[in-house]
Amino acid sequence: MTALAELNQKFDLDILSEQLNSVVESKDPVGYMRNNINWEIDKDLDELNLNGFTNSITALYATNIGYEMWNPLKKFLNWLNKSKVAKKIKKILCSINAQIQEMIDEKTELKRIIEVALTAIIAAIGIGAINPMVLTLLVGFLATIILDGVKNFCNA
Repeated sequence: MTALAELNQKFDLDILSEQLNSVVESKDPVGYMRNNINWEIDKDLDELNLNGFTNSITALYATNIGYEMWNPLKKFLNWLNKSKVAKKIKKILCSINAQIQEMIDEKTELKRIIEVALTAIIAAIGIGAINPMVLTLLVGFLATIILDGVKNFCNA
């Protein structure tokens, strides 16, 4: 059994391609990822320093500049930039950037783009490491690539 066939038994690639299409149409890959990843409990995050947390709250109330620091989107983007898993998925996608760009230029169906990207991910990290978070990152990152271009995604 091929890795993609095995993966398709665990996760429906048709549903993934529908999700990718939906995210591209909504033009909100960050919102998609933020809503579908339980990033707030990710193990890559440092444990909260309770004293630092208390001091931050006190400083916020004292200066009345709290909104930007507590903006959930900003917190998610900070997590996304620090996440080891996200960095690994981005690196893998950027390693096949020419192939992805060619498929986008040829208007290849989204399911095929997902299959090629998943094949690269499976080759790099193994099928056992594929979980809903990896798939959500994949869909979000591919939507970003489709909307913003491979060069912009990989150089960011």
